[in-house]
Amino acid sequence: MLKKLFKILHGRLKSGSQLKPAMEGVERIVRTRCPNLIVTRKNRDLMMDAVQTAMNHVSGLVDQLPGPVACMPEKWDKDPVLNALFVDSDAIRETLQASRPLKNFFKQNPASRAVALLTAAWREKTVFGTAQEGQIVRRSVPQQAISFEDHKLIAPAADLTKARTTLQKEAIATLCQQMFVQTRDLKEWQAELKKQRDLLAFKVAPGNGRASGEAYAAEKQVLTAIDEKIESIQKELGTSEKNFEYMIRSVSRPWDLLQFETVSLRLSRLGIVLDSEPDSWANEFRLARYKIDQIPEQGAIWVTVNREDLEKD
Repeated sequence: MLKKLFKILHGRLKSGSQLKPAMEGVERIVRTRCPNLIVTRKNRDLMMDAVQTAMNHVSGLVDQLPGPVACMPEKWDKDPVLNALFVDSDAIRETLQASRPLKNFFKQNPASRAVALLTAAWREKTVFGTAQEGQIVRRSVPQQAISFEDHKLIAPAADLTKARTTLQKEAIATLCQQMFVQTRDLKEWQAELKKQRDLLAFKVAPGNGRASGEAYAAEKQVLTAIDEKIESIQKELGTSEKNFEYMIRSVSRPWDLLQFETVSLRLSRLGIVLDSEPDSWANEFRLARYKIDQIPEQGAIWVTVNREDLEKD
């Protein structure tokens, strides 16, 4: 039955080449996560509508991503983006050479250059440094510092247009996968709540040294609240049908899942956020900042990568 659904979906997608790659990724996820799904016409329409809604939203965000900039180790001390995102030129080289998506792309394509999305975990913290006010130097001044870790290169392609299409497909698949991560987390929470319920139910049972008066009433109230929460989670999860419905509801509202903005940054060499005074030196650049539930906040920008930089020692 599920196989029949996917054949029908492929037929409907013949005229929608931009939507088809995203649907293929969603199909693979549904096959794995909802193996016993009973397909109805309503489910078919829900899947198509959810993916189309998510695609429209993601497409608009992808178009706002800044770049590309040339991601070359020898440009680390000259390019403000590379200088701010990496600690040194070796870190750039290590990121390029460790990227499996880039290696696979160059292995399968004769191109000498690729366009990819560079992402990195966005870290902010308060540090204490010095600041000058006129002729006075103040010490132990709280300052905001931004740093970037865990660099990745994703959605590589021969040009920016193809890279955007690849990224859209991967983004939709990621959103769907995250929904099933949430269902797993809810199941774990449900199991923990059941343990708490059993322990509390034993405690308030007659003959087990239960509390009396207000304390007993409070414990019974907590027990009732736990039972209600377990029942609520059970309504959300459990069967393939419920998991599918949960995914559809979530993916149909991608703006709740993916927080996105483009920001202008002005950072010192140490990553300190600087003011806007033109006479102070700074790395100035634009970067996308996004957050997907269950994934640390990320910075992102399009970059170009030369094949030879993956091959250099």
